Amino acid sequence: MRPLFLISLLFLVSCSTVSKVTTEKPKLEDQTVFYFIRHAETVKDITDNDPILSVAGKQHALRYIDFFKDLSIDEVYSTNFNRTKETVNPLAKSRNLEVQIYNPYKLDYADFVSKAKNKTIVVVGHSNTTPELANKVIGKFVYSQMTEDNYSDIFKVIIEPDGSVNSEIVVLN
Repeated sequence: MRPLFLISLLFLVSCSTVSKVTTEKPKLEDQTVFYFIRHAETVKDITDNDPILSVAGKQHALRYIDFFKDLSIDEVYSTNFNRTKETVNPLAKSRNLEVQIYNPYKLDYADFVSKAKNKTIVVVGHSNTTPELANKVIGKFVYSQMTEDNYSDIFKVIIEPDGSVNSEIVVLN
């Protein structure tokens, strides 16, 4: 009976889940790359229209430093809300970058994309604006609004030198 227990224990330990680490490939010099991110988890206060990040949200925000560690980032953008700024501030500070405030409803997308040429840009928004921004940069409807409990999807949009556009959802673990 004892050997069976040890074998079972060994099997369980070997099958334990390990967080998947996404290895991002460095961008090619002439590519333009956008990472559209939803803000991290907030303090649940239905009376506050501008909540701050929860403890889990602050930990989540710190994970972006590791996620982007092997990538050069040229600019970071955030809407003018506590939760979005708090999500991107640790990453921006780690790269000595200033967070640029944008309004997704007043953004000139053609100008935004043109000015981003050959750069890597991180843009933090909300469950509705994040996929909408990705869709506008892609030039067609690809992504639906995020569910309220989805804080891990990152919409990566790559504009190739020939103007073709590729996109994918990368999951932050």
